[in-house]
Amino acid sequence: MIWLISASLIWAFSFGLIKSKTAAIDPYVLGVARTGIAALFFLPWFLRESKIAIPRRTYVQAAICGFIQIGLMYGPYLLSFRYLKAHEVALSTMTTPIIMAVFIKMMNREINWRLFAAVLLATAGGMLASGGSFSGMEGFHGFILVQLSNLLFATGLILWNRWISDVEAQQPKLMFPFFAGAFLASILLAIFLAKNLRHYTQDEWLLFAYLGVVASGIGFFLWNKGALKVSAGVLSAANNLKLPIAILVSLTVFGESADLIKLVSGTALIVLGVKMASRPSLKPVAK
Repeated sequence: MIWLISASLIWAFSFGLIKSKTAAIDPYVLGVARTGIAALFFLPWFLRESKIAIPRRTYVQAAICGFIQIGLMYGPYLLSFRYLKAHEVALSTMTTPIIMAVFIKMMNREINWRLFAAVLLATAGGMLASGGSFSGMEGFHGFILVQLSNLLFATGLILWNRWISDVEAQQPKLMFPFFAGAFLASILLAIFLAKNLRHYTQDEWLLFAYLGVVASGIGFFLWNKGALKVSAGVLSAANNLKLPIAILVSLTVFGESADLIKLVSGTALIVLGVKMASRPSLKPVAK
């Protein structure tokens, strides 16, 4: 659990930082920078000889996970900050456990009314907590972008749990192909969608370094390692641990405003939706 808590604390401060410091940076370029720097960070572990042989297919599987979970995910996630406040983006990520629950239950053929009710509650809660900003076209676009990023994140994490659990001890070595896959996806997105290419300042490169090494590199290492050790219910709780901290930081440190009554009420609906989606406890997906 300590792995997940540490990742949640790191990510809690990233929402406001991205919103306040990256407005002039093309989101697809930011994705390339984050994944590329994270891949370089883990390169020494990849080059180090391993006492246990790792099948080549495992490297490919790790790259596929990174391609989906981070590389493709960063596109809609970073773009959503153009439409939503930082605390609204953080709040919108709360539906990730519901998406994971739907995926896992579909694989186990356990879809029921509880999941549909959970989705409706979480959506209504997100709209209420935002103070109504999701009702506008920009807010709606931002909300949909975050949900797309949640879908990609959940898909990559489920695949990671299925493919990498047998070689958990070798995770540091596998993080390079993981981020290499993410870097490839980010490059493809940037080639077709990036519009604002320019020279970057020293402060922006320092921001790239922090987001690449700490938020992406260390954050995803801790999160994916912790995800291999806990149940779906614990993973759901850890996912939402970062939210109150992220919202508090966004409102205080970064000076955002929100209707606190609607924020609390909407958050309560999302929590209820997550609980409905995760009960009874999810069985692991069969390998």
